[in-house]
Amino acid sequence: EKERMESASVKKIKEDIASREGIPDDDIFWVSEDQKHYLQVSYSKHRDVLGFVVKEIAKEYPAKYKDAGEVEVEFLRAFFGGSFYNISRLVEDVFGKGSFRVLGLMSNDNNSAIGVMEALRSMRRAKASVN
Repeated sequence: EKERMESASVKKIKEDIASREGIPDDDIFWVSEDQKHYLQVSYSKHRDVLGFVVKEIAKEYPAKYKDAGEVEVEFLRAFFGGSFYNISRLVEDVFGKGSFRVLGLMSNDNNSAIGVMEALRSMRRAKASVN
């Protein structure tokens, strides 16, 4: 099934569905073989926030993380391990004091994710200008 979902033909089907439905094609998680049904992954704004955070951490610590994927693994370890100490330190080191709390304010509402993204970008600029 994974191979089918990664095939060029299914990728084209996903692009067609995305275009027709007005959604990003990477939000389409699965398409039925008859192409009549699909599953969509939501929270694109929230994923944008996570992507921004992990990329900024990776940029700040290139000796520790070779890419953003390695930072994502840190987030997964924290989430599944239940200990957020290391992640909170990383976020605060990169974005400034209180930034991990700001990240924690994000709810499931898209406007919340947009607000958190704006706040983190502002905090990152402020932190970078101090250094």
